[in-house]
Amino acid sequence: MDFEKSAARVRPAGKRKSSCERRVSVGVIVLALALWVAVTESGLIAELFLPSPTSVIKLGMEMWRNGRLQANVIASLRRIVIGYSLGTVAAIVIGLLMGRYRIVEAIIDPIFQVCRPVPPIAAIPLLILWVGIGEESKILVIASGTFAVCLISVITGIKNVPRIYIDCARILGAKELDVFRYIILPSAVPYILSGMRTSIASAFGVMVAAELIASFEGIGFMLIMGKNLLRTDMIFLGLMLIGSMVYASDIILKRVENRLTGWMERAE
Repeated sequence: MDFEKSAARVRPAGKRKSSCERRVSVGVIVLALALWVAVTESGLIAELFLPSPTSVIKLGMEMWRNGRLQANVIASLRRIVIGYSLGTVAAIVIGLLMGRYRIVEAIIDPIFQVCRPVPPIAAIPLLILWVGIGEESKILVIASGTFAVCLISVITGIKNVPRIYIDCARILGAKELDVFRYIILPSAVPYILSGMRTSIASAFGVMVAAELIASFEGIGFMLIMGKNLLRTDMIFLGLMLIGSMVYASDIILKRVENRLTGWMERAE
């Protein structure tokens, strides 16, 4: 029997939110905005500590017109894309090897376990000393924060592949590459994508920390400037931008996950 043909998968569309769920989500957002407006308009909290939505929107429009908003967002997105890509690719490759081969795990795991408790932002001073305050240090910090979170999920996914699947593939004449391609990877995809979704939030958090310490553009730079100038509206604008970008990234990864793992639901 041809193993490649027997490993064909059915890939239906992933789950989508129902109309009721979408209405609830929109309702929660509207309610939060209404509460924000009510608190700021009532004067219970000074503008210095809690700016109104209108002041945040006005600042965003002003920064958009002079080009500062686009420059900061593009700078942060560029760092995220490069650092996150490097971190996830490294985590997937090393995680596949560690989860599959015990000798690789025995070599890498002790080093990883020693370094894992150290927060990525703690390495910023050392990276600045090694590579300077340019883009390299920020990208490396983002990559390290992404790598640690994603690697654990990848290893878990590989080790949770049922042994009987691999044994059956061997009986059908599968080679090691076939086992990786048709058994291990499809079974581990949910874990890998779950790690990627978790690590994207970590990547943004590390990015902001790096930009707060050594940067002249980016959303983190906006936050530190807002603090220095006592511009709470600038701080809120930066926080909203971060939240929006993390949320949009999670939606994209969730749709990719639904598309790649939809065959499991159909198989059940």
